[in-house]
Amino acid sequence: MPTINETPLTRAATQMSTEIIPVLRNSLVGRRFMSINPYMKGDGLTNLEVTKISDLSDAFVQYSLPDGSEHSDSLVASAEIVKVPVLFKNFSVKMQDILTWENRTVSPGATNSLDSLTSLTASLKVAEQEEELLFNGWKPDGTTYAIKGMNQIAGNSVTGGSIATAGTMYGYIGEAIGKLMADKVKGEGDSYNLAITSTIYTKLITRIMTNGTPEIEYIKKLLGNGSIYVTDTLALQGGSSKEAAIVTPVDTSRVHFELLNPVDYKIVLANPEFEGLSPVKGVSYELISPYFKRLNSSSLCDAVCKITSLEV
Repeated sequence: MPTINETPLTRAATQMSTEIIPVLRNSLVGRRFMSINPYMKGDGLTNLEVTKISDLSDAFVQYSLPDGSEHSDSLVASAEIVKVPVLFKNFSVKMQDILTWENRTVSPGATNSLDSLTSLTASLKVAEQEEELLFNGWKPDGTTYAIKGMNQIAGNSVTGGSIATAGTMYGYIGEAIGKLMADKVKGEGDSYNLAITSTIYTKLITRIMTNGTPEIEYIKKLLGNGSIYVTDTLALQGGSSKEAAIVTPVDTSRVHFELLNPVDYKIVLANPEFEGLSPVKGVSYELISPYFKRLNSSSLCDAVCKITSLEV
């Protein structure tokens, strides 16, 4: 039932968003590694204040209960402003299509679907840009990173090589998990997430170990309850023919990193110059940025391990 002040355009924009978001969810990988901060929501929130907390020294062991004379230190909290960029794509759609959808009669309980290929394509472009941002960061001037992605912020790395032999990639992933553990980074339920390219994934499902089991099954067990995600954003890093992979702990509690997403995917349509005649201008946009916590002395995140120089 239409509400007060609704127009065909506002209803169409809402319907577009409703139909498009599930499609985008299936195509996105980066945001499956990081949980969204649920407390920072709202249009206009492009500058968010977050709190950075220093770590404490190690705990002590002694036979007597502490009396206060032992060494102690305190957490140092400092405010940090994180700028959240707007990812967007402009498009246009025929007013006739919107009016046809608005006036269509459907049977009770049926969904009046607004088929707008233009707005879907525009939103997919925004999704692709999000993927690029979360994995490879953003350099507004083409030189300096304003936002670092997982590839740039990785505090741990494993130098890979050819994975032509079954079991080799399994070994690299095990080494990556070992490096995370050495830095006291443990996935929830001993589980870890893995991002690989489609080329690597195809090889892993067809490479058979000596006992007849596909290598991918061994890797799944290694990751525990974590998941394997496929994204070609990791391909051809640095302009070379070599690919990369990313291993992180499962971190739904946002201990090591999180997503700042004040505005999820949203479509806005503008009034045409001539009602019912002109194309309607629209924009698909979102506000999103990765935020990595617990950085080491080199300002890198030990909870992200990158496997480099992979060759299939």
